[in-house]
Amino acid sequence: MTNKLTLALALFSTAFSIADELSISQAASFPTTPQVQTAPISNDSMKKGTVYFRAITDSQPTNDLSVLPGFGFGYRRAFGASGIDATFNVNYRNSGSIWTFPRVSYLNYISPNADQSLYTGIGLGWGGTHNRESDRESDFVGLIPHATFGYEMFRNATISSFTEFTVSHPLIPAYSHGSFPGPVAELSVGAGF
Repeated sequence: MTNKLTLALALFSTAFSIADELSISQAASFPTTPQVQTAPISNDSMKKGTVYFRAITDSQPTNDLSVLPGFGFGYRRAFGASGIDATFNVNYRNSGSIWTFPRVSYLNYISPNADQSLYTGIGLGWGGTHNRESDRESDFVGLIPHATFGYEMFRNATISSFTEFTVSHPLIPAYSHGSFPGPVAELSVGAGF
């Protein structure tokens, strides 16, 4: 258990150190020569963060490939090309369920100054899965890392939206029973204000 906790802390600190290195390298890439003075952008016109709600569908590799909707809510904030996202998700299916409370992601926006941008992200969540199929019954509660690819629209508007594809894989169990769960792919659509 101590080795698993050490690995989890190492993964978590690595994700934040990568985010810190990216912000340092982004700051270092700005030219140091004098630029033409322009009027500063008002902080009032820039959106600080977004509280959002999402609808989720997922497909966990099973015999019946059932896909049913779930829901989630969270908070997302961008800092230039970087961003942070904290979310709570629940997805119930006929064959089981998956949940994460919370799931934290580091996001990297491809076009940080645009009103619409593709983004990628990595993160870690505390969550669980429950599979009720008779031949693969299992329970898992623990750390679940994930990778994200998405498209965010109307980033500076009052109401913004996004479409996101996330792949999660239960990795470090605090509790596990039955067969170890496989990866979970989720497609979600969200709107925030």
